[in-house]
Amino acid sequence: KIMITAKIENVTPEMAAHWLETHNTGNRSIRIAHVTRLASDMTAGNWVASNGESIKFDIDGRLVDGQHRLSACVLANIPISCLVVRGVAPDCYATIDIGRQKNTSDFLAANAFKNATLMASTAKLLALHQDGNLANMKDGKVSPTTARVLQIIEDNPTLTDSAAWTHGNPVSKLLTVSFACLIHYVATQQGHSTAVSAFLDRLGNGLGLRDYEPVYHLRKFLLAHKSAKRKAAQPFVLALAIKAWIYAKNEKSVNDLRFRTDEKFPVL
Repeated sequence: KIMITAKIENVTPEMAAHWLETHNTGNRSIRIAHVTRLASDMTAGNWVASNGESIKFDIDGRLVDGQHRLSACVLANIPISCLVVRGVAPDCYATIDIGRQKNTSDFLAANAFKNATLMASTAKLLALHQDGNLANMKDGKVSPTTARVLQIIEDNPTLTDSAAWTHGNPVSKLLTVSFACLIHYVATQQGHSTAVSAFLDRLGNGLGLRDYEPVYHLRKFLLAHKSAKRKAAQPFVLALAIKAWIYAKNEKSVNDLRFRTDEKFPVL
């Protein structure tokens, strides 16, 4: 007979390690990158215990849901509060976590944010920028969690202004729109709102460009890149765009625009 119990428990790293060692059989392989991201949320105080998500054990005591959260608890080495459910049916494993996972833009759209997809992707880049990890944007190990991205949006309320400015601007047809939004937002925060808006406007429309201007060389690259069969890596494109903006901000003339593989990733 199935007798399910559920209660909030204070799970220590020692308890989590014990459960993983003695009750975790037949589960999928643990994704280290996901564990690392969850641990960063726990360390930063972004862990939410009251959302109804649970650690689940079946009637035989086998852990059927929660191995990544427990692994993150061990990695973070801090206790966490969790809803712990015991006594579920042994065959329930196949029905757990089979829905599509919500992403950040889903949360933003549900809260009536305009340009939700752009806001989510730019906030992710902003988190990577703050951590000095833009060069590794495609590395899942450094990818910020949804909680971190939502915190970035809460801490940077005027990001919505840059998203509104960038959305639909001609530059979005040439440069990845979240890259343009990131550059616009950070530069605006640094007091260069007029200059960065003009830079991105001219990059998008190509009006009045001269061959010694960084924006001219960036536009030339992006136009060629748009039709190229073999695309450059996205971190390379962003690095080139940031370099062009830095040169433009400092009113520096250039004969070419390059980013070497051994070069340090430029900082906005």
